[in-house]
Amino acid sequence: MLATLPTKKSLGRRLLAVGVINAAFFWGIGWLITFLYSPFPLLLWLIDRSGSRTHCFNGFWSRTLLAVLRTQVTVKGIENIDPQKAYVILSNHQSTSDIWVLMGYLPINFRWVSKDSLFKLPLVGWAMKAAGYIPLKRGDLRSAVQSLELCKEKLAQNISVLIFPEGTRSPDGTVQDFKIGGVKLALETQKPILPVTVLGTRGIIKKNGWQFNIEQKIKIIIDKPISVTGYTKKDKNLLNEQVRRIISTNLQEGGRENQS
Repeated sequence: MLATLPTKKSLGRRLLAVGVINAAFFWGIGWLITFLYSPFPLLLWLIDRSGSRTHCFNGFWSRTLLAVLRTQVTVKGIENIDPQKAYVILSNHQSTSDIWVLMGYLPINFRWVSKDSLFKLPLVGWAMKAAGYIPLKRGDLRSAVQSLELCKEKLAQNISVLIFPEGTRSPDGTVQDFKIGGVKLALETQKPILPVTVLGTRGIIKKNGWQFNIEQKIKIIIDKPISVTGYTKKDKNLLNEQVRRIISTNLQEGGRENQS
């Protein structure tokens, strides 16, 4: 009897099975690590109510998850950070894994603004609260005002704040329009803006995706801070576009480098 090639239907089923196994394995490992690490953020919060030690530990948790995926991360522009200063950090957003990469490898003490639903997750949400990350309910004006005040408090304590000005993950990898909130925060607090570009994280897991890819090469580019001294609220759109242009250019040039 002659061997026959697998039909499209059977091939599709095989690919689906591989995807399910991939997702079950890596999500299972991720939650196991999270469960094992879960007591430490709360214990560290009892020692340090500022959340800085918890944030540092969360970076260790992030690096562990990325190590399981054998992810390689390189950071360019560390010399542009003054550890004695607080910044309004604005970064592009391509994947769920962006925050793992930034928590694990961005060498600065920061708190990030996150959608409030993540704070309701077991274990993960507890660690986020213990670190003092900032919840935001999308489309809720009252929540936006509260988040803004929390951001100002962190900056006043010389703790940087990380915002994804696109508001959500990019569906296609390109830089979407920037919301103005991050720039307004910098102007109101007179803190410099730190543009940060993350490249390659869509390769780990895409928006609304559930399968993970291993051995991805990720790059973080930290640009020179942008001082807001001398600028007023009238300049907010100009500053916003300047930051977006820097990040977009880095993303495009990085993509060309990866293809060459």
